[in-house]
Amino acid sequence: PPPPPPPPAMAGPPTPYAVVNVSAPPPPPPPAGEAAPPPAPAAPPAPRVNFGATTVAADDETKRRAAPAAALTLLSYPAASTKAFNSARVGWRLSLRKETFASAETLDNAAATDLIFHQIVRDVDQRNIRITPNEIAEMKLFFEQKGITTMSKTATDQEKAETIAAARKWGTYFARQFPVTAADDNRRLVLSVGATAVILLAHKRVMVPRTGEYKIEVETVARQPYADLDINAWRANQSKLSCTIGGKALVLQTRSCHTIVQAIEGYLIEMGKDARYVLSIKPYEVRDSTLLSFPKNVVIALSTKQVDKGWLHGTYDGRTGAFPVSYVSAILGEPTPAAIDNARLQNQRQTTKLNVLQQQQQQQPTGKRSVRGRAPGMDALPDHIATTAPLTSAAMGQEPGGTVRARRVSAQMESDILPEGKYSMLQFAKDHFRQGQELYEMQRTDEGSIRGTLKKITAKAKKKKEKDGLDWSWSELASLVKFSKSPIQASLLKLEDADSSKNKLALECFLAIMKFMGDYPSAKGRTEVDVIHFLLQVSSKHNDLADEIYCQLVKQTTSNKSERLESCARGWRLLVITTAALRPSEEFERYLRSYLQTNAFTPQREFRDQAVIALRNLKQTMKYGGRRELPDVTEIAAIISGKYTKIQKLYMPGDRTKSIKINAITVVADVVKQMCEKMEVDEPEEYGVYIHAIGAPYGTLLQPGDYILDTTTIYERRSVPYRLYFRRVLWGPARRERDNPALVSMLFDQVSPDLINGNLLIMSELSQEYLAGDFSNLLCLYHVAVHVRPGTEELITSYRKCMPAAVMKLQTETEWARSLMDKFVAASKLSSIQAKKLFLQLVSKLPLYGSRFFHLESVSDARQKGPALLAINKTGIKFLDPESKATNLSYSFNEIVSTRRLGSRATGKHFVDLKLGNLMVQRVTRCETQQGMEITGIISAYIRMQAEEPARRPASVFSP
Repeated sequence: PPPPPPPPAMAGPPTPYAVVNVSAPPPPPPPAGEAAPPPAPAAPPAPRVNFGATTVAADDETKRRAAPAAALTLLSYPAASTKAFNSARVGWRLSLRKETFASAETLDNAAATDLIFHQIVRDVDQRNIRITPNEIAEMKLFFEQKGITTMSKTATDQEKAETIAAARKWGTYFARQFPVTAADDNRRLVLSVGATAVILLAHKRVMVPRTGEYKIEVETVARQPYADLDINAWRANQSKLSCTIGGKALVLQTRSCHTIVQAIEGYLIEMGKDARYVLSIKPYEVRDSTLLSFPKNVVIALSTKQVDKGWLHGTYDGRTGAFPVSYVSAILGEPTPAAIDNARLQNQRQTTKLNVLQQQQQQQPTGKRSVRGRAPGMDALPDHIATTAPLTSAAMGQEPGGTVRARRVSAQMESDILPEGKYSMLQFAKDHFRQGQELYEMQRTDEGSIRGTLKKITAKAKKKKEKDGLDWSWSELASLVKFSKSPIQASLLKLEDADSSKNKLALECFLAIMKFMGDYPSAKGRTEVDVIHFLLQVSSKHNDLADEIYCQLVKQTTSNKSERLESCARGWRLLVITTAALRPSEEFERYLRSYLQTNAFTPQREFRDQAVIALRNLKQTMKYGGRRELPDVTEIAAIISGKYTKIQKLYMPGDRTKSIKINAITVVADVVKQMCEKMEVDEPEEYGVYIHAIGAPYGTLLQPGDYILDTTTIYERRSVPYRLYFRRVLWGPARRERDNPALVSMLFDQVSPDLINGNLLIMSELSQEYLAGDFSNLLCLYHVAVHVRPGTEELITSYRKCMPAAVMKLQTETEWARSLMDKFVAASKLSSIQAKKLFLQLVSKLPLYGSRFFHLESVSDARQKGPALLAINKTGIKFLDPESKATNLSYSFNEIVSTRRLGSRATGKHFVDLKLGNLMVQRVTRCETQQGMEITGIISAYIRMQAEEPARRPASVFSP
C-alpha cells in the first residue's frame, strides 16, 4: 500500500523524536520439518531509509521503492486500540533516535538522557555523516579523557550532560535533513534545518585509496543563520521551493516544500522566545509607574525579570516596566536594520494570517466557529509568558474551537424586570463616582506597592474649571464606566480622601481585577485563586467596598477593548463568582441588576449567557446573603473553565442514593425543593439535609439558608470524608400522602429503625392483643418489604432481629411463631411497595410516631434521674425513660421560652439549656448531649411551623 499521507500543515517546532530507521536483515531459517521456501529473485540490497514518525523524511522515489513493503504496510495503519500483535520472522527492524532539539529544550528525564548519550557515542564511533571530521575528533578526545567507549556503562550524569551539550552545538547533527535537487547542480543535495541555521549540504561519494571502499564526504554549499533569514523569501508549492540561502537565490526541487517551511517557522518561533529585543508594532500609553509606555516602531530591550504570562519586562528611553506581548514583535539577534525589518515583516505576515483566519470564521455557521486567533507576534514569545488558549465569549471553555454554552435560564426568572434606562450605570456614576480620574495620581512606595494616599493634580483641576466651568463632562463621565487599560488612580466611588486604607484597598482591588483578566501582570507565584480570595476577603471585612468592586467589574466589562482576547470573558467569569458571594447595597443593587438584565436579555450581547447566570446569582445572594466560605481551588477552576454545575450524590435513609445538580448558589432549601418535587411532596419545609462525617456517631442538620458548597468546602479543607443525607425532619399535622414509590421507600427506611430498636414502643402499652395483632403484622410487612423472596422459614428465623429483647420476652417463641404465621398469609400477597405503605399506616397509630429521638447523658431536673431519651414531635418535647419509654417530663412548645447551646473546653462536654415555663415562672433544664445543634434547630422549626399554621391538619401520615 502507499505510504501514509503527510500530516496537516501546522506551524511549530519540529517533532524532536522523528526518525525511524528501517533495515532488512536476512530472513531467519525455516523451522525444523518445513521445506525451505524457493529463493527470491535477485534484487539489490535495500539501503538504510529514514522514515519520520508521521511522514517520510527520505522521500525520493529511489529509496521509497527500495524500502521493504512490510515496513510501509506497518506504518500505514494505526495501532489497534484493543488488540496487540507480536511480530515474528519479519524482514525489518525499527529503531528510534533523537533527531532535533528545540533551542530552549531541556532534558529532565534520566532515561531520555541516557538514550541520547548512547546515540551520540555510537554515531561518533561509526563516523555518522551528520558529524564533521573535526567534531568527531574533538568528541573522541573528550571520550578518551573520560574513559568513555561504545560499550561504556559507567559514564556519570555530568559526563552525559556535557556530551549532549557539545553535540547540540554541531551544525547538522540535531537537524531535519531533506533531500533536494537544484537545476544547475548535479550533486546530491541535502537541506539541513537545525536549531541555529539552515544549511545546504552536498553529499559526494568518493573512494578511499587505501581500502578501496567508498565513503560520503559532506560539503557545505550555503548557510543561512536565522537572525538574517527572511521567511517571506521562502515560497513553497507542491514540488518547488524558492528560497534565499547565504545570499544566493535558489529554486530547489523536493516533495517536502511545505514541511521545510513549517520547520523553519517553528525554529523562528523558538528563537523569538529567546529574543533580547522587541519592536513595538503599536503605541502603548498607560498611567502607571510599573508599566512601560512607548510609541510605535521603537526598539525595547528586554530584561530577565520574570513576569506573568502574556507580559514582557523591558527598558525604553531610560524607563523600565512591564507591557503586553501583543504590542511588540520579536527581533532575532541584535537590533540591526535587517533584523528590525524582519520583525516588522513577521508581524505583517502574522497579521495577514490572523485576518484570513477571522474571515474564515465569520463565513462559518455560528455554532461551528473556532476559537479566535492569536494576536500578531504572540507566537514568537517566551514560554513563561505565553498566553493560554484564547477563550470564546460564548463558549468560556478550554477546548479550542469548542462552544460550551451555559444552559439558558428563562427570562421569566426575573419577575421584577427593571425599566430599561432608568437605572443606568451612567446615572449612578454621575451621582456617586469620583469625577476626573485624570486629576489624581496613584502614590507608590519605592518597592512599587500602593500607598493609599491620594495626590490631586491641582494645576489640571484649575485649568479644567477655567475651560469648562464644570467639574465633569458627559464624555468624561462615560469614560468612568468604560474599560480602561490603565489602572485607576483613585477609587471610583467617593470614599473619604483621608481614609487611606480603603482607598488603598480600592486601588488594589482594581489591580487584582486587571490581573485576573490578563490586563496587568501578576506577581510571581500569585494564582487566580489568590486574586479571587483577596477580592472576597476585602468585601467581607469592608462591606462598603463591595459596591466599589462591582463598579470596577462593570467598568472593565463595558466596551472592553483589551488586546487580550480573553479579557472580557474572564471579567464576566469573575462577575459570576462575585455575584454568588458579594452582597451589594440596596441602592446599588438596582443599577447592577439593570446592567446584568441589559446584557442577559439582549440577544446581540456577546456575554448574555454569563449575564443570565450572574443575574441568577445576584437574586440568590440578595435573598440569602451570599456565600460565607471562600470557594476552593476546584470550584474556581471549574467556573473558570465554564463549568457552572456539579453533580452531588445525596443519600437517603437506607443508604439509597440520588444524584442532584448543584451550583455555586445552591442552598439547602433548593435541594429540599428539588427532592420534594421529584417525590410529589407538598410540604418541603418538613424535610431537611444532614451532613454526616463518615465515622462520626451523629450528623449535623443544615439550615435552609446554608449554601451546600460552603458546607462541603469546610469538610474538604479538613480532608474529612462526608455524606449528605436527605430525610424528613418535621412531622406536622398528618395528611394523606401521595403514593409516590420513592417517598414511601424513604419514609419506610427512616421509620423502621425506630420500631426495631424500640424507640416507638411504650412498654406499658404493649398488650398481648397488640403483640399478636398489629405488631406481628408489622413484622410480617417488614419482612415482605425488605426481602426479595420472602418466605415463612426466613421469617421465623429472622424476626428476633426486628424487635428489642425486652419485647421479645413478652411472648414465647411458640406464640410468636403462631401469630406471625397467621399474619404472613395476607402479607405475602403484597408487593414490596404495598407492604411498605401498609407498614407506615400501622406505625402512624403509635403515640411516639413522628418523633425525633436524642440521647441525653444527663438532665438537671431531679424528676429525671440518670440518662434520658428526648423525643421531639408535633406535640412538644418529652423526656422518656431509655428502657420503658415511659414519659417522665413533658412540655408543649408554648412552654419553651428559649434554648441555648454551650460547651466546656476543659471537659469536652456539650450542653443544651432549655428555659421552660411561661413569662411569669421559668426554670432552666440543662441537658448534656452531643446533638445540641439539631435539638435547638428542630425545636425552633416546630415553633415556627406552629406560628405560621396554628392548625394545619388532623391525625395520621398515611391514612388508610
